[in-house]
Amino acid sequence: MKQKGFTLIELLVVVSVIGLMASIVLVSLNTARQKARNARRLADAHQIVNALHLYLADSQGMVGCGAVISIGTDFDTGQCLPTALSSYMSRLPRDPINDAGAQYIYYICTEGSACNTQFAEGRHFIRINLEPTQANQYFFIK
Repeated sequence: MKQKGFTLIELLVVVSVIGLMASIVLVSLNTARQKARNARRLADAHQIVNALHLYLADSQGMVGCGAVISIGTDFDTGQCLPTALSSYMSRLPRDPINDAGAQYIYYICTEGSACNTQFAEGRHFIRINLEPTQANQYFFIK
């Protein structure tokens, strides 16, 4: 008498194949999420840079803030820049992850500052961290 149905080995093979396919899909979804967050970070940085260009043009190139300002996160180091840019942006964009390691930082290179070893004194720029390596991406304003 021939029995209909699957053997235990056949069922284990099918379950293993489904598990492998599910793990591949999850890994590719994570990569897609990282790319989407990085695209948003780049768009946010361009938006901030454009607002800063307008602000600096209107204020004769002066920003009355400190040399290093974290912006657009719950970890802001001051309200100076959001206040200064309020005429040009309704609110500063936030990093998609919004934690202390993922934030947009505005720098003004001053004499003796850490950024002065890489960039010329007086340079203004935004630094963002891109995933997955947290590589710094710089957007120069002036």
